[in-house]
Amino acid sequence: MKQSFIVILLLIVLFSCTSKPEDDNDDLFQEKITKLEEENKYLRGVNNAKDSAINNFMGTINEISQNIDIIKQKENIISLSSLQENMDANMVEAISKDILFINDLMEQNRKTIEQLNLQLSNSIIYSEELQTTINNFLSIINSQEEQISKLQEQLSSYHGEFEILQNHIDSLKVFALSAQEELNTAYYISGYSNDLRDYSIIRNKGGMFGIGSVYILLEDFNKNAFEKIDITEVTKIPLNCSNAELLSKHPSYSYKFDGPPNFTNNLVITRPKEFWSTSKYLVILKK
Repeated sequence: MKQSFIVILLLIVLFSCTSKPEDDNDDLFQEKITKLEEENKYLRGVNNAKDSAINNFMGTINEISQNIDIIKQKENIISLSSLQENMDANMVEAISKDILFINDLMEQNRKTIEQLNLQLSNSIIYSEELQTTINNFLSIINSQEEQISKLQEQLSSYHGEFEILQNHIDSLKVFALSAQEELNTAYYISGYSNDLRDYSIIRNKGGMFGIGSVYILLEDFNKNAFEKIDITEVTKIPLNCSNAELLSKHPSYSYKFDGPPNFTNNLVITRPKEFWSTSKYLVILKK
């Protein structure tokens, strides 16, 4: 009887010693699984952000590359024209417009590369290879500017009409600057529903007693209430509200709202060219 009691006591001690580590191992295993799931979620978020940044980068690079190809084509046309000893008024006009067009494209490329360079320096996709790509494009633009300058010198030496040509370029530049200023001008207004109604910008549609209704823009909304901006300089509009939405039509991929959860700091225009392509009047409803 005494021996049986001792055996039972030993079994109880052995069981208690072996079961506790198993419980500890289960907890440790579950903790590792949770940690791995969190790390996996974080890595997916980083990868998504990288994919978006790469797509934006490549889209801008393609735009610059297309402009460079157009410039090369225009340069070839001007080179062929400069070999002719006599040019009529139509040829002078055509070359004037081509040179002006090339100058505008090169300036546009230079500004785009400067913005791209700034974005890349603070981007999660930064690499020496991408930086080299930007530098190569900048070298191409510098080379094209030199070629255009040489073409202008050739025209000056080959043709007595170059003075007329230069006058055409100067007059077209004045017109182009005015047109460009108008092209780069946009207007925006932001406010809560009561504010926008008071300014005769929106009206309620549907619902009952203001409940369940939606807000739509008036066809003849009051344009005097809008603030004028230069779209090449303004890419961020402060809002500082709980939530916001755009009542004017703009591509969803061309902007975003930033800020902490349940709060909106700014409207950030990520692709200005596409954003303002549908409307030069921006209406932001704050909530």
